[in-house]
Amino acid sequence: MPETGITGEALRQWRLGCSLSVRQMAVLLQEHSHDPLPPAKNLMLNINAWERGDHAPNEAYRLLYRQVFPGLGHMPPPARIAMYASPVDAAEAAKAVLADLAKTFTPAEVEWLAARKIAAGSDPARVWALQETYRDLRKKADDTAALLAALTSEGGRAGDARAG
Repeated sequence: MPETGITGEALRQWRLGCSLSVRQMAVLLQEHSHDPLPPAKNLMLNINAWERGDHAPNEAYRLLYRQVFPGLGHMPPPARIAMYASPVDAAEAAKAVLADLAKTFTPAEVEWLAARKIAAGSDPARVWALQETYRDLRKKADDTAALLAALTSEGGRAGDARAG
């Protein structure tokens, strides 16, 4: 599913992070759709196939997923501590998510996109507010990455406290 920017594993992690069964996910997709969708049991087959990576959901379903999970593709899925064997594993997973975030738009690209939106007639105050939100999120992500690096560095591993 790389062409969509959303992997089957990401779909699965978001669903599980929200403690949703496949059936509950199917019902949520139906509830968020303005158009009729197949019955839940048919959707469940598709959801399982998407999560396995057999094929990617089409654009309509990707949009529905983004309505159900607004952060999908932009933020890590909700935390499920039980899915990690230790705090170190959880920290390593978080570091991987933050590394992926660093591969998204650069600040210069955001500036360019903002200028295009304003030139196209978007409300400048709204665009500037979104830029500020982006800068704040980027700073928090950088601060979190630094904290995780410090917590998981040799001599200060997050999981070592339980050994003592």
